[in-house]
Amino acid sequence: MAPKKADKKPKDDAAAKKKEEEAAKKAEEEAAKKQAEEAARKEAEEAARKAEAEAAKRRMCVWSTEYAFVASVGNTNFVAWGKRNLGGSLLEVQESLDAAGVEKVWSTRGAFLAKLTLGNCVAWGDHDFGSSLAEVKYRLDVEGVEQVWTTARAFLAKLHSGKCVAWGDKNLGGSLATVQERLDSEGVNQVWSTGGAFVAKLNSGKCVAWGPSEFGGSLEEVQDRLDAEGVENVWSAGAAGVGAAGIGGAFLAKLSSGKCVAWGHKERGGSLEAVQDRLDEGVEQVWSTFRAFVAKLASGKCVAWGDQAFGGSLAGVQDRLDDEGVEEIWSTGGAFVAKLKSGKCVAWGHRDCGGSLAHVQDKLDAEGVEQVWSAARAFVAKLNSGNCVAWGLGDRGGSIAAVQERMNAEGVEQVWSTGGAFVAKLKSGGCVAWGDQAFGGSLADVQEQLDVVKEEKLDAGGRGALDTDQDVGDRNPPDQLPDPPKDE
Repeated sequence: MAPKKADKKPKDDAAAKKKEEEAAKKAEEEAAKKQAEEAARKEAEEAARKAEAEAAKRRMCVWSTEYAFVASVGNTNFVAWGKRNLGGSLLEVQESLDAAGVEKVWSTRGAFLAKLTLGNCVAWGDHDFGSSLAEVKYRLDVEGVEQVWTTARAFLAKLHSGKCVAWGDKNLGGSLATVQERLDSEGVNQVWSTGGAFVAKLNSGKCVAWGPSEFGGSLEEVQDRLDAEGVENVWSAGAAGVGAAGIGGAFLAKLSSGKCVAWGHKERGGSLEAVQDRLDEGVEQVWSTFRAFVAKLASGKCVAWGDQAFGGSLAGVQDRLDDEGVEEIWSTGGAFVAKLKSGKCVAWGHRDCGGSLAHVQDKLDAEGVEQVWSAARAFVAKLNSGNCVAWGLGDRGGSIAAVQERMNAEGVEQVWSTGGAFVAKLKSGGCVAWGDQAFGGSLADVQEQLDVVKEEKLDAGGRGALDTDQDVGDRNPPDQLPDPPKDE
């Protein structure tokens, strides 16, 4: 008789129990790991939030009109300088700005508009430039502002309701009488402007324009093509000043077909007669002065048109632009400067607007250009060495003799401009300004408030930043740049 087999159940139960215990242990370990990771993530997020909050307390933001700057420290302490009646005084809005802080700021040539963090809006500056919100404030505050665009003397706001309102000089874009129905019924997709006119691409794909025809406010000659082929992008060249006869602006549109059309002041870029065939080869990028355009084509070559004295002719630089290739271009009101792929620079246009590099060519080419900023008549460049040079009209920002030592020693973090002055935030935390005092070129009245950033930065061991979020209307053409209007 065969021997009886031993019962395996106790062994199986023990193995199963051990397996369950190991699974439970592994699950606990995984849970503990996830818990630790979540705790670490929350700790990192909290640290980042605190760091951002500390940085925000020291962050400095700057905006400008044609004649004035406004700055804030920590989005609470606001100061302004420059022409008082053109945005350089916060008397009427100081309390609102300091109490709520701003979400975004826009400007015309002589007025600021601020959307506060609470959602409501305030404006200051000259009423002729759009600082009076009497006719639109209720709608701005109740319906809320989504986006704003400007001409020299008017604001246009798209509200969260999808509707639009405009105010300021009714003859320079501040009246929607001829286009209100279409803007509201078809909805606004994008808007571009010159100094005196707006053009809007609607959600339907169609376009409408308003303002004087000499500023591009009439689409009569191009409407059919804009609507049939569709608009891919638009650029503008336009003067902010309207006091002198003959001032105007122009638009250039790249259509979805790849072709280009222009309209507005014929002699200031609104006619493509001399360059149409070349533009139709394909436009990659476009830059403008107040009276001329320059385009980099898909082939890498460049063409220019408009007022030849203000950058509309490449006669002296064409070969170098085409042979060495263009990396970047910057402009003032009447001149262009190009950084070539070789690292060298060339300029053209009005000499008093920076169209000549005679005094700075060697430094630009030897040390290389990192960044360039411009006012209406002057350029300033930060070189790869960290040093800075300026050129153009000396008393409108083209000379940094009074501040060059500090800029080079402490290093420049960022630069902003009005029509005739610059302000620079240094890496040390301090600020310097230069140019015409009437345009904000002196910090005498606000130096102490601005330098609080430097003190807090040194105390906290952190790094301040200079930010801006601003839509600025075109500025005056160099030959029409007037003396600042008198204070009221």
